[in-house]
Amino acid sequence: MELFLPDLMYCDRKKTIDLLSILVNDLVTEYSLKQSNGSKIDTGIEGGLSTPLGKIVSRYKGENSRSVEKEGIVKLPTAALFTDLHTVLNSEQKVQRLIGFDDAIWKQLQVGEFVEVDGTFSQSPVETAFSSLVDFIEQFKGMFAGQAGTEQMTMIANILQPKTATMIIKPYNEIQTSFITSINLDTENLLTERYEIEGELTVFGRVRRITPVGGKVDLIKFLPGKLKMKEQEMMKMFSQFTKAEEQGISFSNLSEVNEKSFYMEGPVVEISPIAIYQNS
Repeated sequence: MELFLPDLMYCDRKKTIDLLSILVNDLVTEYSLKQSNGSKIDTGIEGGLSTPLGKIVSRYKGENSRSVEKEGIVKLPTAALFTDLHTVLNSEQKVQRLIGFDDAIWKQLQVGEFVEVDGTFSQSPVETAFSSLVDFIEQFKGMFAGQAGTEQMTMIANILQPKTATMIIKPYNEIQTSFITSINLDTENLLTERYEIEGELTVFGRVRRITPVGGKVDLIKFLPGKLKMKEQEMMKMFSQFTKAEEQGISFSNLSEVNEKSFYMEGPVVEISPIAIYQNS
């Protein structure tokens, strides 16, 4: 079996443990350890105990002996848990490794099936635009205190503090099928900065939903909080901030947002992620 050594960037620890607990009886991921280590410091002086020098050395060696007792909770690393899960599922042939597939693959996939997909990761353009606005509001909200609309934008910024990030995955082969996944930004799950989760990576997870040809995935539904805005309202708000760019205020990727940024055309496979990594 080929050695699996992923460079983990994201891993949902709870999901990993929950799945392992189903596959492995009496799963233990944390345990108490009490360890006593005895050691002696060698003075570097040689001599038998019968000689005067040896008797002197033996006395000091006895005084230099140390016993250290350690007690604590040992927590298995997330990377080790995920590697075990991946190995077990692969050995049972439960993972669909999507390499060199064509657009017909979505017809073969089943909801709940484990998949591993390589591709180019990028954040949802809608979330990227909102992140830019939130950063701007947080940085300059003092300058706009008392002005019309400031209170509303501050409220939106508070609502949009992200707890998740939606990633769009484009496979390397020239196909129409796209993948989408939403990662939980809990610090326990992130093994790197969230903004580094982009570029050529691999996602491992379970198929959650399949949108066929002719269907659309609404990216607004993936936005955090309870923001209820229609596409037209968002475009109007974005256009107001785009005008500010003409005055020298820069918003990352905001000018690139258009009507097509709010949805993805099928076929789209939504994945409930377990891990994202660079596969070595």
